[in-house]
Amino acid sequence: MIHLAPMEPEDVLWLKNWGQFEDDLFKEYNFGDQENFNHLAWYRWKTGHFLSDYLTIFLDDRPIGYVGFKTKLRVLGFGVLGVVLGPDYLDRGYGTVALELFLKYAFLKESLRVLYLIVAPYNLRGQHVYEKLGFQRAGIHYYRYPFKDLPTHHREFAGIWEGGIQFLGAWYLPGIRMKLKREDYLERRGL
Repeated sequence: MIHLAPMEPEDVLWLKNWGQFEDDLFKEYNFGDQENFNHLAWYRWKTGHFLSDYLTIFLDDRPIGYVGFKTKLRVLGFGVLGVVLGPDYLDRGYGTVALELFLKYAFLKESLRVLYLIVAPYNLRGQHVYEKLGFQRAGIHYYRYPFKDLPTHHREFAGIWEGGIQFLGAWYLPGIRMKLKREDYLERRGL
């Protein structure tokens, strides 16, 4: 059973062992060198800002991912969503269930008016799930690609690489900005 709980440092110890993304497009979500991984530093990086708020995604009692607000401005009624599921838990519906729980939390408990997210144009799985949950495309937003070199061998995404901008040694790619309004969320659920 999927459920969410506030992220705790010990959850990160489980998350670091969630497997490795083999596709170089998603290697940024690998925790890297397991021996030198500092779970407390990673936890503070994710949760240490007063505008962020992260929850751990649990399958029964095992952490399998995280979801939360990269930024949450309650006074303005919006949040920017971030979600990652371990590679061993993809394509099983767990992400959709976790996001449904998170949307309920964001709109009903936190009373936010709108949620935003930025999805990489090559993250087709994510785009499908977000659209299924009611998110709509709302333009583009450039985001920093986490690696020095673009994976240009993925020819099916050649247009993405061509739209990239290199600035101070880093690549910035055009991500898909999506949003979901509270009233649309409530209407879709008959509330």
